[in-house]
Amino acid sequence: MIASTIETRFPDFRLQYEVDYLLGRCHASEADFNAARRAYRKVIRSPNGAKTETAAMAQWMIGESFFHQKNYADAAREYLKVEILYDFPAWQAAALLQAGKCHDLLGESVEADKLYAQLIKEYPDQPYAKEAVARRQTLPSKRTVPK
Repeated sequence: MIASTIETRFPDFRLQYEVDYLLGRCHASEADFNAARRAYRKVIRSPNGAKTETAAMAQWMIGESFFHQKNYADAAREYLKVEILYDFPAWQAAALLQAGKCHDLLGESVEADKLYAQLIKEYPDQPYAKEAVARRQTLPSKRTVPK
């Protein structure tokens, strides 16, 4: 409640995008995913926060909100925006992993495999790469493995 008044009480607060991220997390913890996404979108549209790591985190959390609602197609789309729009390897790797999971859950094992392979190739030092290796091994064997 206190954080929600900061924008009105301090209209020139340079770090409002951090507050918006916090508000998004609060809404998500209450399973109010629409309000959470509104708050996260304020972060990524913020003039001060748009290219920050907080914005990458907010974009990832938009994906998470759809994932929790089992809306895997929208979740994958939102996760992939992290990989494309931001330069924060930990979040990019996490986004590829989650997008791969979404495609796997949608029965799109070829696309999942491509995303896991991209994660392994582009972010081999990120801890998510090990999980991508393991997940590739559990995909249906009848799929065509891209090279």
